[in-house]
Amino acid sequence: MASVTDSSSLQSHRDTKDTQEQGNFTSGDKNNNNKPIKYQHYLDWDWDSSHRVPIVEPFPYHEHALDADPRMPDLIQNDVSEKYITSYTGKDQLALLVAQRKVVVFRGQDFADLPIPQVLEFCSYFGRPYMEPAGPSLNGYPEVCAAYKDAGESRGSTAGWHINGSPEHQPPGLTFLYVLECQESVNELVFSNLVEVYNKLSSGFKENLHGLTAEYSDVKLFEFSKKVGGVVRRNGITGVHPIIRTHPATGKNSLFVAPGCMTHILEREQRESDALLEFLTDHISHSEDCQVKVKWGEKTVIVYDKNRQHIAYISLMAEHPYQKPFEKATQDGNQTFIDDHATIEASP
Repeated sequence: MASVTDSSSLQSHRDTKDTQEQGNFTSGDKNNNNKPIKYQHYLDWDWDSSHRVPIVEPFPYHEHALDADPRMPDLIQNDVSEKYITSYTGKDQLALLVAQRKVVVFRGQDFADLPIPQVLEFCSYFGRPYMEPAGPSLNGYPEVCAAYKDAGESRGSTAGWHINGSPEHQPPGLTFLYVLECQESVNELVFSNLVEVYNKLSSGFKENLHGLTAEYSDVKLFEFSKKVGGVVRRNGITGVHPIIRTHPATGKNSLFVAPGCMTHILEREQRESDALLEFLTDHISHSEDCQVKVKWGEKTVIVYDKNRQHIAYISLMAEHPYQKPFEKATQDGNQTFIDDHATIEASP
C-alpha cells in the first residue's frame, strides 16, 4: 500500500530533540493550554546514527494468510466477543483479511497501553520487524518508529506517495500503525489500493508491464537526510524488483511503484523509463476511486499491507517481490465489513 507522508515531520522531531532534557513533555493547543503528553515513553527517541542497523540478508518468510480459515470466524462473525485484536486467536485470519481488504481499521484498541515488548511480540508473529534505517526510533526498540507533532506546529504544505522500504530485498508487508494521542481536527490518512489501480489499466498495457523490473534505491534519500541533520543508521542500498507484484495469499497483482526510490526500469531506455514511471505515478495519484481516507482517533490501529500526530508503527518484512505470469482475467473489488467491536474499512 501507499500512504501520504508529511514533509514537516523532520523539523518536529528535531524540535522535540532540543527540549528532551527539560523533563516531561506537554502539548500546547490553539488556546495555549498545556497538558501532559500521556505516552511519554514513546517520546524517548534514539538520535544516535552510530547505532547502526544491519542490511537485511535474504531470510525464510512464511505467509500466515495461507493458513487461515477463509470464513474468518474469529474476525467477522456476529458472535465474536473479543474486543482487542491482541487477544485474537485467529492471527492467520487477520493476515488474510488485510491481504484481501488492503487496509483494516480497528477502533478502541489497547496497543498504546500495552508494554512495548508485548506489542512487538504480537506483531512479530506476522514477520520479522523492520528496523527503519533513517529517522529516530525508540530507545531500545529500533523496530518501533514513533512520530509526534505538537498542536501548535505547522503541518507543512507538501506530501507524496511512498512505499516504505522498497529497496530492501524483502520489503515490508504487513504494517501496524497505532495512534497514541491526536487532535480531532487533524485526523486523516490516505491509502491507495494498488491492486485496483493496476486493474484500471487496459489489458494490453498491463501485458506490456509484465516482465519489467526496476531499480529501487534509497542512496540519494539518505544523502539528503544526512545533509539536513537527519538520522541515518546504514548505508544506502539498491534493489531490483518487478514493477508488478503478486501477493502470495491472494494471487492478485498490484503496481509496485515507489516514487522517489525508483531510478529506472531496466528493460527500457532512460527516456522511455522516465516517461513510463511518470505515467504510473500520475495514474496512482489520480485514481481517487481507488483511495481510502481513514479518519483516526486515539486508540485507533490501522493495519495495512504496507498530519503527524503522536503515532507509532511496526512494519513486518515479507517475501521477495515476485510476479506470476500475465493473466487477462479481471479481479473482484473489495468490500467493507463492520462488527460489534471494530470497524473494518477497505479501499473501493
